[in-house]
Amino acid sequence: MSNTKIETENKDFSKYGVIYKCLRIASDKSLNDIAEDLSMNQSYLALIETGKIEPRLISFMSLCKGYDIKPSKFMEIAEKVYDNDLSYQEILLECAKHESMKSLKGQTITDDEKKRKLGLILKGMRVAQGKTCQEVADEISVSVPMISIIENKRPVSNIKKFKKYISFFKISDEDFDLFYNLVISKNLSYQQILTYCLIHDIERQKKEQIEEMLK
Repeated sequence: MSNTKIETENKDFSKYGVIYKCLRIASDKSLNDIAEDLSMNQSYLALIETGKIEPRLISFMSLCKGYDIKPSKFMEIAEKVYDNDLSYQEILLECAKHESMKSLKGQTITDDEKKRKLGLILKGMRVAQGKTCQEVADEISVSVPMISIIENKRPVSNIKKFKKYISFFKISDEDFDLFYNLVISKNLSYQQILTYCLIHDIERQKKEQIEEMLK
């Protein structure tokens, strides 16, 4: 049984790897986190995520258990990916939606948590657009470690840097304010925030493509 591979119907199975990667990113975990949780070799997982090897059935079942996703749900996402030729960003959106369904709602939110949500919005926008911490750090003139602090511990305190931060992600002040109020009022989780960020960016790209075609 350990030698049985997932049925890919002769498809390019690299997108299966992208789904694994997106599930991991949507759950806000590193490759090392997953490797430790599943007692798997990190290099082996990296090869799966990059589509260099096709996972065996036993690995597939273990990964589904680690990501708290039913095998049937994984294959449902995979079918949608192949049938619609989804892009990386669209695959990440599907995985973020899956994670969002598992998030708790209706909890009381403190002032400290409100500040933390602000950092999560900035992180969600960066991840949704596939930007690295280095790219953002260069744009707003701060160190890479500071980006991690901003996203995970405390928000940007300098107003000029903050405005530069959100303009880098092509979102207006008004849209950001609306989004922030939604996050706070609904006490959205990181996965739900990421879902909204992905939807916003995909719609922005479609709008830009239409505008370009009409020129």
